[in-house]
Parts: sequence; structure tokens; C-alpha cells
Amino acid sequence: MMPVMNGATLIKHLKTSENFAAIPVLMLTARTDIKEQLAVLRIGLDDYLTKPFDAAVLKAHLNHLIEQARQQYVSKEDELMNQLEVKLLAFDPKEQEFLKQVEQTVIENLGNFDLTLEKISHKIGLSERHLSRKVKELTKLTANQFVKEIRFREAKRMLIEQEYSSVKAVVYSVGFKSEKLFSRNFKKRFGKYPKELLS
Repeated sequence: MMPVMNGATLIKHLKTSENFAAIPVLMLTARTDIKEQLAVLRIGLDDYLTKPFDAAVLKAHLNHLIEQARQQYVSKEDELMNQLEVKLLAFDPKEQEFLKQVEQTVIENLGNFDLTLEKISHKIGLSERHLSRKVKELTKLTANQFVKEIRFREAKRMLIEQEYSSVKAVVYSVGFKSEKLFSRNFKKRFGKYPKELLS
């Protein structure tokens, strides 16, 4: 038996905690009573497995929970970007023009590994501080996040349109040095690895 509290109490603490509520929880227990199973499911338990259990079954349950969490993360990211796109349409012409200038500057320098906010701000005639503040104010993203989003969006377009025959070529063309890091972040952003779009 667990010390201090039982499993149901622990799950309740986790699921009402701001720090842990989003983390999937799978309970392994020797208790098979249906009422107890329903009780922990009602307080937010994500999955339930009774002992004895097979390791392959446990792994399948865990993989399922991880995939569900990933899909929710991707959906939230997509929702945020859709909200951003809708918001961009609502900006006045000057604000739209400013963001288009930033975007165009990034696109014109996509393959430049050394493109910095300082260089971008210089090209559009603003101080780096002013650029960062204005991007944050309009998009709720930091200037670096906004630039990265442009790079990822262009990479996705290149992959879909098959402008290049390899992921590595796309990675370099949008200004990333590490294919592994790019692929991992691309998967987080779009829910698929770059090679899945290229094939």
C-alpha cells in the first residue's frame, strides 16, 4: 500500500494541480472492483490497468496516452496560429504592412543561418527593441517565435510542393543547421515529421 495517501487521492491531487493536470496518468492496481475504477476515472484518471498485466499491453496503453497528449498539443498550437491568422486580417493596413515587411525580410533571407533580429530590424528601418515590442504587441509571439513560425511555414510549403528532394535540403534552405532538431520541432508544430510530407 502507498504511504501518506492512496492512489485515488494522489490522482485527485495531480489532476487538480496547475503543474501536473495536463500530464497523462495511468494507474496500475490490483483492485478490480468496478466502483473503484469508475471513482478514479471520474476524478480525471486517463487510463486504468489491473494486475497482473503484460508488459506489451502496458506499453500499448502508454503509447496511446502519449499520442493523445501529442494530438492535443498540436491542436492547441494550430488553434493559436489560426487565431493569429484571423487577427492579422483584422489589423489596420499599417499594422498589416509592418508584419508583411518582417515576413518578407525573413523569406528573402531564409537560407541565412546568421539572420538576427538586429539585421531584420535594420532592413525594415526600426530599432531591434521597437521591432520586438511591436511584433509581441500584434501577434502575442516573441519576435524570435514569429521568425521561427515563418521558417516552419515555408518549410512545410516546400515539403508539400516538393521543391527539394531531401529533408536536409529543405532544412538548410530555411536557415536551420540541425536536421534532427528541425525534424523534432517540426513534428511538435505540425504533428508529422518532415519526411512524412516529402514521401
